[in-house]
Amino acid sequence: MRLRGRYGADAPTLVATAHPGELDAVPGTSTLWAELRWAARNENVVHLDDLLLRRVRLGLLLPRGGEAHLPAIRALCQREFGWNDARWEEEAQAYLKLWRTHYALPERPRLSAGNEVQLAPAEPQHTRPPGTAARAG
Repeated sequence: MRLRGRYGADAPTLVATAHPGELDAVPGTSTLWAELRWAARNENVVHLDDLLLRRVRLGLLLPRGGEAHLPAIRALCQREFGWNDARWEEEAQAYLKLWRTHYALPERPRLSAGNEVQLAPAEPQHTRPPGTAARAG
């Protein structure tokens, strides 16, 4: 039903032209892998950021803009775009830079023991529960 709403009369063709495994959803989303190939083939996508941020929106739905899925996306779309390896690498780097600059969450400020603001690292840290002290080694 979602495909019919998004692709209208083209939904049956999208499904019929999907390669094996492409009717599975991209993990963590309702987007089918076939939708990436369809967009690359039929929607005049010029840049990778256009595909991932506007056409299928995976860059907005997945952690780190879908960076972990770029190898699979490459396998599906590079040939559809007609890009050589150098062009793919250029597009991927430009996309990741754009995503980190404009779509990633900023680092969170935190208070240190002296109540001065420091930037927290982007990756989660393991912390001890309040009121517990570190053991001496």
